[in-house]
Amino acid sequence: MQTLRNLHHLHQFFFKTERFIFLSFFLFSNLCSAAIITSTAAGGTWSAGGTWVGGVAPVAGDDAIIATTVGNSVTLGAAASITNITINNSATFNDGNFTLTVSGNIVINGLYQGNGTGRLNWTGTGVTLDGVGTINNINRLDPFASTTKTILSTANITFTGANQRIDMRASTFITNNGTVTLKTITQADATATWVNAANATLNISEAIFTTSTLTATAAGNTVNYNGSIAQTIRATSYYHLKYTGSNTGTLGGNINIAGDFTVSSGTFAPSTFTTTFNGTAAAQNIYGGGTFTFQNLTLNNTYGTIPQLIFNTNVTAKVLLTMTSGVVNLAGNTFTLGVSATASTLTRTASTTTNWFYGGTFKRFWLDATTLTSTSGNYYGLFPMGTVNASSYRPVQINTTGNITTAGFFTVNHVDAPNTYIDLSPVYNDAGTNITRILNAQFNTAISGVTAGTFSISATMTGLDPGTLADVRLAIFTGGTTASAVGTHAAATGTADNPTASRSGITTMADLNNDFRIATTNVSQTPLPIELLAFDAKQNGNSVNVQWSTAAELNSDYFLVQRSKDGIYFSDVTRVNAAGNSSTTRKYSTEDYEPYNGVSYYRLKQVDYDGKFSYSDVVAVQLHNEDAILVYPNPATQGEPFNVSISGENGKEVLVVIHDVQGREFYSKINTISSHREVIAIAPFGKLATGIYCVTVSSDKAIYKKRVVIK
Repeated sequence: MQTLRNLHHLHQFFFKTERFIFLSFFLFSNLCSAAIITSTAAGGTWSAGGTWVGGVAPVAGDDAIIATTVGNSVTLGAAASITNITINNSATFNDGNFTLTVSGNIVINGLYQGNGTGRLNWTGTGVTLDGVGTINNINRLDPFASTTKTILSTANITFTGANQRIDMRASTFITNNGTVTLKTITQADATATWVNAANATLNISEAIFTTSTLTATAAGNTVNYNGSIAQTIRATSYYHLKYTGSNTGTLGGNINIAGDFTVSSGTFAPSTFTTTFNGTAAAQNIYGGGTFTFQNLTLNNTYGTIPQLIFNTNVTAKVLLTMTSGVVNLAGNTFTLGVSATASTLTRTASTTTNWFYGGTFKRFWLDATTLTSTSGNYYGLFPMGTVNASSYRPVQINTTGNITTAGFFTVNHVDAPNTYIDLSPVYNDAGTNITRILNAQFNTAISGVTAGTFSISATMTGLDPGTLADVRLAIFTGGTTASAVGTHAAATGTADNPTASRSGITTMADLNNDFRIATTNVSQTPLPIELLAFDAKQNGNSVNVQWSTAAELNSDYFLVQRSKDGIYFSDVTRVNAAGNSSTTRKYSTEDYEPYNGVSYYRLKQVDYDGKFSYSDVVAVQLHNEDAILVYPNPATQGEPFNVSISGENGKEVLVVIHDVQGREFYSKINTISSHREVIAIAPFGKLATGIYCVTVSSDKAIYKKRVVIK
């Protein structure tokens, strides 16, 4: 029995002891858990309790918030470690020339002040950097090996001072979603990776590692080399690439660009490398002052809408132009292939749907003692021009019989003038055959430096009306209603609607400085374009009346009247059958009952039986409508319905919304408009209080607003 009592007392002792140990462990664990410690406004030394609210300095495992006011700081007196650190706006952390180790997240909205030798060791993995602050003159930011870091999209971190460096360690992986500005990113070995994510920006003023991975292909991201010293532009693939430095940015290898390329200052030096524009989702731009000079330039943009590339400045390719895919809008500038005394080559993938220039001048340097050809070799004689329209490849081709003497250059500028022409008076006698009509579309050419040679020139036109190919000639416009020709007529090739007209035997160099145009010797048989005499559109009440007339038609199937809100993107309004073949004046008209409010742009699309088409000039109509919506009675009486009258939306669904001046919504309903002017009775749910309300009516083409007063 005594043994049982002893066992009972022993059990109670151990039970109480276990409770004491558990309670003690619980209290100790809570006392020792990570704390969030905020500095005082006055700051002070990191390790001093008085620097921190609560009188306790942060230690490893804690989170620190630097909240000093302007002129004050928290300063390290020795190396320290922390989990997460936040530097508030206007606050300052000073490393005192010591290293701070952060294993968690970093937020810098104020100033991280270094003194030249202290480092910021960032040891954690799966951690983030955020804020819109400054890191000044630290030795380096050291993201430790085999870790992943993310710079958030809200971050805009700027490194300043003598040292502005991120030192990528082995297998470090950093994804930048925001904006980072610094001098250099270095590497411990070739296993590190920096990724510029979509819409991120990396501004770098000195150098970026050469063998680790730079991934900068995400849509909308930008790498900007912006130094005052000479920089090497890393050989890689970019989306947007900028050089905004004040010195020279030199290619370190071949690069690909899927977005825009900007050089706003300094000099871009291509070295011996190739720059490829290979966008797929949008047109690509080249921006900058002066002339862009590439060594080798490849154009391979497969975006589905012309233009695929826009050269907003003069561009030169010194040695090689490769045209794989893409139509280039020169935007009034000059593209130059070659430089003086240097051989150059044009490589063009044959196509009538892509690979040409328009809207500017193509300039080509020629070497002396060279035979020019447009069909082989260096393609010195091919000038791939066209227009903004699809399937409008209109090359100018220069060929010589034998070598030219002395080097020089040749330029071509093509100016389109759809469906317009000049009937010559007097006609021009071209070796016994009268040229009677000449197109307004121009092939302006000029030669410089070359002193002798025997040349032929040809120009290709597209989108004409069918006729007889033998009637087509290449002539020179000499002003007014006159024309002439140079050399000897060479038989046209192709078809009458897409002819290539030629002249040969040209030995006078000045004859190549001219405005060449496609012409016809037989207006009735080969009229060139449909003879559109007039096209006009005018307001007619709440509609627009569209009228046009033709002097002659050949194989003309139908007309499409098209409307646009901005003069760029057009949609079909109505189709009107054409006459087919006609040699007399014919008049047409139609009505647009749903014009846009304000300005509507109209054009006429003429379509032949074989599917070929052409456009008229664009006409703008300013519509002064009767009010698109009316609200009555106005003022309306509280508790009673009022009416909304809607015009110009026949057959459309419209959304009617009523809200007060604070934006609170009291009525919302979709209504189908079944007449030219529809009246809708409005009975809002609940009684509207007296006051002012906004009635908004929106459709797929417009938004209308009216005020109504409830009394």
